[in-house]
Amino acid sequence: MNIVDQVKQLYDQKLYSNVTCLVNLLLTVSENNAEFVSAPQKLQMMMFYADSLYQLQEYCKAENVYLKALQLKKSIMKNKGKSQTLEIVSDVDIKFNVYLCYYHMNQYAKAINMLESISGKQRTVKVSMALAKLHHENGQERSAITCYKEVLKECPLAIEAALGLVDLGVKGFEVASLVLPAINGIPNMDWMSLWIKAHGLLHYREFSFAVAAFQQLDTRSMLHDNVSMLIGLGKAHYYDGDYKQSLAVLRRAHAINPLNMDGMDILSSLLCNEKEMAEAEKLATHLMSVNDRSAEPWIAVGNYILSSKTVNRAIFYAKRACMLKPHNVEALLLKGNVLYQLRQFQDAIGAYREALRLSPYRFEAHQGLVNCYKDLHRTREAVTLASNACKHLGQVPRTLLLYASVLATVAISVDKAITILEKALKLDSTNLDIVCQLAQIYMQERRYEKGIELLKEQVEIHSSSRLHYMLEIGRAHV
Repeated sequence: MNIVDQVKQLYDQKLYSNVTCLVNLLLTVSENNAEFVSAPQKLQMMMFYADSLYQLQEYCKAENVYLKALQLKKSIMKNKGKSQTLEIVSDVDIKFNVYLCYYHMNQYAKAINMLESISGKQRTVKVSMALAKLHHENGQERSAITCYKEVLKECPLAIEAALGLVDLGVKGFEVASLVLPAINGIPNMDWMSLWIKAHGLLHYREFSFAVAAFQQLDTRSMLHDNVSMLIGLGKAHYYDGDYKQSLAVLRRAHAINPLNMDGMDILSSLLCNEKEMAEAEKLATHLMSVNDRSAEPWIAVGNYILSSKTVNRAIFYAKRACMLKPHNVEALLLKGNVLYQLRQFQDAIGAYREALRLSPYRFEAHQGLVNCYKDLHRTREAVTLASNACKHLGQVPRTLLLYASVLATVAISVDKAITILEKALKLDSTNLDIVCQLAQIYMQERRYEKGIELLKEQVEIHSSSRLHYMLEIGRAHV
């Protein structure tokens, strides 16, 4: 057994720290004695060394050794030509490992450049998938679509690639044509077409139809109680503004698989909004114990701290989440919310605008922007933004309430605000926020009888202290 075999034995036994200690010494010996090992053997040792550093999460060191190994291989091939010994490692594998190091160090530009240095003919499926995700995250949609399709040509059931295409706006039937032929004749796979359709509806903001499709998958297919399907259903409810149903579904998903991260940032936000602080704290603590390298635990902790009014501490968690996943909308919303509470309105506007760039359908980002401009006393811009929210998201109760809340601050627009709120109330007659906003405006405009009538109707439906308090104020003025 030669020295390279000894190193390989250590590596095969996963004694990675022992590999790094030994090879660090052996490489120095080889530098001082050219006859100690041959160049191909030195290359092998360097690869074991770099792979061990990667396993130990020492990505900067690993990247450095991989690049040296790449240079050594080029030198060997230049001086001796291709030899059988060099089949142990390919340029593609070395470059892919360098990409992994860059990715873990959040050096995404270098990661893309390294993968793109691999010629098209040499690109394996894993290279295409990695490129697709990087292009997707960087907004390079055409390149991402091309790479995702390359993946599906080789591996039709690469579901993440299929979802990537759907998210980039590729029609559902086109995605299905790449995936479904692979399952022809396979029993119990008839749910796949509806699954693709549901995600397509989610992307095209047909949220109520997406809810129906996901519910059908849950009740009438073999996917009942599947966590990723439930997360899709929970998100569809959430984006549609049905927070109560979203909370119920996401709670169910978390109960089935407490180790799942996807969607838990939204669950934490819902819990905090409902003032379920004990459960929100428990969720945040649990997620952090499961995986502190994911953005979701940091968002969950940030949401909890922000709701606990410890605003100055929350900014650390928001920034950490954004660093871990720069394109995570929930992280950007948390950052915007924290900065808003700190009254750093211009910085908050930047966070909300970035969230809107990534997800124009997110009501919370529209709402955050409107609130910032209101507090900056830039009412005209706030009105325009609220009007745009109605155009982008439709005239639904929450967008109409947002629009009316801004108009109500302008004396000449109060009547218009009342009209819009009355319209919103017809769409959702039990929405307390709409009721209270409308009743408050009635009182301000000395329309006490209308305000009292509205509140009396609602008190019979809701036993809310807020409504009773407003009703007593109204009666005091009559």
